[in-house]
Amino acid sequence: MVKNRHFLLVEDNVDLATLALRIFKKNNLLTRLTVVAGGQDALDLLMKMADTSASACESFPSLVLLDLNMPQMDGYETLKRIRQSPQIKNVPVVILTTSEDPEDIDTCYGLGVNAYIFKPTEYEALEKTILLIEAYWGRYNMPPPICFWSDRP
Repeated sequence: MVKNRHFLLVEDNVDLATLALRIFKKNNLLTRLTVVAGGQDALDLLMKMADTSASACESFPSLVLLDLNMPQMDGYETLKRIRQSPQIKNVPVVILTTSEDPEDIDTCYGLGVNAYIFKPTEYEALEKTILLIEAYWGRYNMPPPICFWSDRP
């Protein structure tokens, strides 16, 4: 089991971001959650963190939770840029969206998403979904070690 996990939630809906933070706190989850409001903010943060010293590797997100429908840069473009960047291409990305459209699902898997999860609108269902995501991606899944990626400068 890996300690000190960190998730990056890319979500433009302030209410949903606040709920996610509240769920993490209420359930005393050990995984740290950082929230940014858009795709460009996520890319900027990931690139900044990837360029830090090896001692900062533990703070790099072990998972990006990415909304699809955001202004300026949507989740598709954000995912595409993550996968094209040698420094951050291996970070696991999970789409968390209200869209159940098969075309959206197919497009995201074609762009290299690790999982596509429906984002419930009711609090209890959202809490269960977040707890399941945190259990798998935060406690059981072994993320790629960013400090050892071959393309890292």
